Amino acid sequence: ISSCVFSRKRVLTIQSLVLIILSFSNRSAHYSASTFLSKCTKKIGAICYDVCSASALTQARRKLSYTCFNLLNDFILKYRYNGTLRIKKLYDYKIIAIDTSWIRLPNSEELLNYFGTFKNQAIKNVPGAKMSMVYDVLNKQILHATLGKTFMNDVESCLGHLDAIEVGKSILLFDRGYASLRLIIRLMKGNTRFVIRFTKTWAKLIQLAGDSKDECIVLKKGYRYKIKNKKLRLEEDITLRVVKIMLSSGEEEVLITNLIDSEQFSTKDMYKLYGMRWGIEEGFKTLKEGLNIEKLHSKSVNGVLQEFYAKVLMYNLNSLLIQTSLQPEIDKKIERQKNKPKHKKQINYTAVINRIRDELVMIFNSPDLENTLLCLKYELIMKVDIVRKDRHFIRGRKNTWSKRSVNQAVTP
Repeated sequence: ISSCVFSRKRVLTIQSLVLIILSFSNRSAHYSASTFLSKCTKKIGAICYDVCSASALTQARRKLSYTCFNLLNDFILKYRYNGTLRIKKLYDYKIIAIDTSWIRLPNSEELLNYFGTFKNQAIKNVPGAKMSMVYDVLNKQILHATLGKTFMNDVESCLGHLDAIEVGKSILLFDRGYASLRLIIRLMKGNTRFVIRFTKTWAKLIQLAGDSKDECIVLKKGYRYKIKNKKLRLEEDITLRVVKIMLSSGEEEVLITNLIDSEQFSTKDMYKLYGMRWGIEEGFKTLKEGLNIEKLHSKSVNGVLQEFYAKVLMYNLNSLLIQTSLQPEIDKKIERQKNKPKHKKQINYTAVINRIRDELVMIFNSPDLENTLLCLKYELIMKVDIVRKDRHFIRGRKNTWSKRSVNQAVTP
């Protein structure tokens, strides 16, 4: 926050503080800090007890801006996409999903005034925030993320992402909350490819496609289209494609897209393409269950944003390791086998995240980093799960938040 802080030689240097925040788990912040610093001390053969008080950790965190984690994350993304690493694409397009999710926050006046409240399935007016994310579903990287006010509109959040980053040659996937002519016009002006799922409020536009399962429609210039009780006048003709798909549940899914070429993107291809959007839901699941993004240790805005962007950074670090090193090793091992396994195998993200979080000291303080990483790599390769194709579960609705997730915060 200030150029004068972290200038003296103390136990909590800025490097140690950043790594401590990255290593936060379900335990208290003080426990994580003491464990981390004890491991650092044992590296030089000493024994250390309570090397950092809770007050010292609190004061140090107040001096650290959350933007440092954004800068570190930008460095990781530049290394991932601008380097020599292989980038997965579909028809030479990156497949990017944009979506939002709620997270619950500790109950403090500062957080309530800044982020607001929302209603969940069990309690009304819960302190929380809206997490919005731009996610590369093929390479499993979070390209941009924000933690904003609960009343922030999904389309407004999306426009903020588009202002902040350059998506390049990509296909953007959106759920029903993003069905907006304003967003479509913005994407068309930027020559960005997109697929959006319709809502019932778009019934008038769906009727333009008639009974056809795959039809192109033209929204005429100057016509005022009424969507969600709002009229929008078009400055030029817009050609869109409407694709209707019958799901296994019997529900009809209606997609709108500017991928007009039905030879390159058939109706079946559109179904598979939009199905890739589920990758961002898995990303939210890993953030919440694997990285415990709702188990916060602070009741201040800066402290909450510190931990949020630290979790995003940890996700991208682990995803980079898995996608460029661990998973290719698993795939090569399967290719060499004479008897191929029935099901595909993939690395368990949560197991890798927990292991890397526990070994941050070893990774950043090892005198023989290459050998340390090699040993860790062969250990992590054993943490695999079997992927069963077309496996589905009934989506349950239950309140998984415990009282501890709200009241456990110990550092402001």
